[in-house]
Amino acid sequence: MGIVATDLIIKSMLEAAIEDLRANTWVLEHIFSDLADDAMSAPESGWKEVRTAIDWFLKTDIPVITQHRIADAPKIPCISIAYEPSNEMDNRASLGDEGGVEDYILDRPGKGTVAVIKITKNFTPDEYDITTGEVVMPKGINTDLMSVGNYFVATNGHSYKIQAIHGSDRFKLLPNITDDFTNAYVAPRSNVWNAHKELTFLKESYSIGCHTQNDPGTTIWLWQIIFYSMLRYKEAFLESRGFEISTLQSSGLVRNTELQTENVFSKYITISGEVEASWIKFIAPKFESVAATFNVDAPDAIDTDYVYGDDAEECPPGWATGDDFVDQEFDEDDEDDC
Repeated sequence: MGIVATDLIIKSMLEAAIEDLRANTWVLEHIFSDLADDAMSAPESGWKEVRTAIDWFLKTDIPVITQHRIADAPKIPCISIAYEPSNEMDNRASLGDEGGVEDYILDRPGKGTVAVIKITKNFTPDEYDITTGEVVMPKGINTDLMSVGNYFVATNGHSYKIQAIHGSDRFKLLPNITDDFTNAYVAPRSNVWNAHKELTFLKESYSIGCHTQNDPGTTIWLWQIIFYSMLRYKEAFLESRGFEISTLQSSGLVRNTELQTENVFSKYITISGEVEASWIKFIAPKFESVAATFNVDAPDAIDTDYVYGDDAEECPPGWATGDDFVDQEFDEDDEDDC
């Protein structure tokens, strides 16, 4: 997840919503239909007014701009997105910010900025037969942890797939490979690490401004369209992308004196939600396989003779011990049975 740039997510959502509404004008009719269907407001805001609002929206270019562009005399009408202060959420904090473990993968050994996993330490082969591709490893380096499909990584980072393993000290590459294998090493099929992550949650808010010029009625139209779009698309375009449990607030219509363009009217929507922020605390190599050996020792000889003594548990049930033992009568057959 990392650190989510929520303002850019909101921007892309609004741009997608505007495009979708222009392709499906029946949704626009539904946005404005309440006033047209209401008996008291219909004379002033009837279907003729609805048609006018829809035509204005379809014919007007309405860019979506982020906060740093608002003061640059933007093209009006427009929609602005301003980032408001965010806070880490105490009620969703956890001890140590534990976020679990995930795989962190590099496509091939020798590439990327993360240190590669090495099956062997660096070595220079004792022999390399270019015609057969056989590599003979030096003393102290063996193939115990290697398998077919591992990569032999040359000095320059180029990697070559191991085709076969011949004994404990040699393996085979494809023939006719010319490269510098000084200080080379063997790496696994994929460079897989365990990435130990930590996370926290932020409460973020954004102010979405609807700005038009000269006619405040068009500001209200634009606000209706954007507010409807936020409700309609936020689940698919925001919450599914990490901006969760979002709520909306709206402000009244005002004349905007902050923009350099004259006679601009604005109406704002504030959206608040929860965002997960995560980071990789550290990485560790991931196990690909486990090699084990088993040794079975012969059991010690079992003494089947009973030892008569002071410990009653060493004698069969019913036999006496200690001083009583001398008065006990038994024959050799009994002793054998004991």
